[in-house]
Amino acid sequence: MSCKKRFYIIFPLVLLAALTLFLATACEEHEHNYVARNNTAAHWLQCTGCDSVTEYYNHDYDDLYVCKDCGFNFLLDYELNSDNASYSVRMNDRNRGYEIEYVRIPESYDGLHVTGICANGFRGYDCLKEVYIPQSVVKIGGSAFEDCKNFTKLNSAAGILSGVTVVEDYAFKGSGLTGITLSDGAVKIGRYAFADCAALTSCVIPNSVTEIGEYAFYNCASLQSINLPSGLKALNKYTFAYCSALEAITLPNGLESIQTRCFAYCDSLKEIVIPDSVTWMNIYVFDYCTSLERATLSAGLDNVVTDTFNGCGSLVSVVIPEGIKGVESGAFADCTSLTELKLPSTIVSVSAEAFARCSSLKKMVIPANVTFVGGSAFLNCTELTELVFEVKEGWYYEYTESDSKVYLSVDEVSDAAAMATALRGESGYGYDLRRD
Repeated sequence: MSCKKRFYIIFPLVLLAALTLFLATACEEHEHNYVARNNTAAHWLQCTGCDSVTEYYNHDYDDLYVCKDCGFNFLLDYELNSDNASYSVRMNDRNRGYEIEYVRIPESYDGLHVTGICANGFRGYDCLKEVYIPQSVVKIGGSAFEDCKNFTKLNSAAGILSGVTVVEDYAFKGSGLTGITLSDGAVKIGRYAFADCAALTSCVIPNSVTEIGEYAFYNCASLQSINLPSGLKALNKYTFAYCSALEAITLPNGLESIQTRCFAYCDSLKEIVIPDSVTWMNIYVFDYCTSLERATLSAGLDNVVTDTFNGCGSLVSVVIPEGIKGVESGAFADCTSLTELKLPSTIVSVSAEAFARCSSLKKMVIPANVTFVGGSAFLNCTELTELVFEVKEGWYYEYTESDSKVYLSVDEVSDAAAMATALRGESGYGYDLRRD
């Protein structure tokens, strides 16, 4: 070996030894307070008062590329967070192409806690099967594990995340997780966070969570059970759509709104009770929940909203509380098992195609407060033979060309069979019925 090469090897070591001796000598007058420090090459202890260094060693890696002494993981990159007091981690791109199955995230790096997983941090690592996330991690970034299709174990089979407070958008979308448990202190589940997790069977959500984003559990085809937090105020669109194995879910008291198609195509859902705290629902909330048999609506709603139970072919029992004023278009369309439904006295309108193609519906009583019945409200209700109007007088329809009113006689309205025939679309008026 040349003298020049020896110099480059020996000189840094001599310099480090001299620096250590100098700092130790210079600081003999105070008691050292050592903290662990490390970088990609080594780990050591450093005094917070004088920067004195001791126990400086190169990392000693195990077969998982984790230092046996300090826990540093060689597979990861470490990014200083905006608070300048903590780090987030991601897989180092030099590892792409290698079959890495297990990653252990350390609690600290260079004397600071690891508190986050970067956006896209492990995205697309198909071979990844297990990840250990320490309690120091409070945030899982957007798309952090998206499309990690073989990723099935997170700390444990139940996927217990003891420190995480925020799961950002797309964090686990399309991953192979089978279970997930968020601990008390978690507050947010982002958009698409667990969407397309085909193997996910359960998710435990603590009451501390106040936000679940749209599409959060979309198309989780194996999801059988889930608890919703008591502080949840809103369910967003498509949150549980296409969760075809979901058999039951309890909506918390205090829930105020449910967005469009939130439970659409939940093919195994059998019963739903909407608490009275819900004052607003969007369209198609239970669209084509083909196994849904029983439903109780909230007394806080103004209307049974457009297409609420569209295509719910097994629906046989519905409770519509007093206070609800209208049944909107398509609300019960294609509910082919519905034989009879009691409308509350507060109902004032039944819109067009509200009960379209309810082929088993046999009887309906139109309450006294109703002043509007859509002309095709009972379109193709082939078994409907008895349509009883509690108020017989004042009913009319209008010719659209002349806007002239054509009043029905009391005898016509009293003929329940004729009214049923007219309003199921086979013959008769074909116009909206109104009452003065």
